[in-house]
Amino acid sequence: MKLLLITLITFSFVINATAETKEKIRKPENLTITIAIIADAKSKPKHAIVINSSLIFLTLKGFKKYLSNLPKNSKITLSPDCSRIGNEPIINSKKSMDSFKEFCKENELLLKILPSG
Repeated sequence: MKLLLITLITFSFVINATAETKEKIRKPENLTITIAIIADAKSKPKHAIVINSSLIFLTLKGFKKYLSNLPKNSKITLSPDCSRIGNEPIINSKKSMDSFKEFCKENELLLKILPSG
């Protein structure tokens, strides 16, 4: 009888832990990233990284921290504008673009780049 009771109690803990884990699993997200020019910036940064037209990052560090907490297989669409003034984050050089691609790969994010035109 004791063994049955212990088994039932243990089983109920396992079921509850599994249910809590399922609730915490986030579904992959779809994000569109653009680079915006801060028109009246008197000092750096002169650009902002914008996600879904509503979330703005002034630093690449903060932006990457946010992305690193996304669920795996989230879709990141980078849609840069065709107008440039120089030193835009992520897209300012092949090296920075390659670094961002590697960052997405390491964090299991699906990156799609829409060429500007």
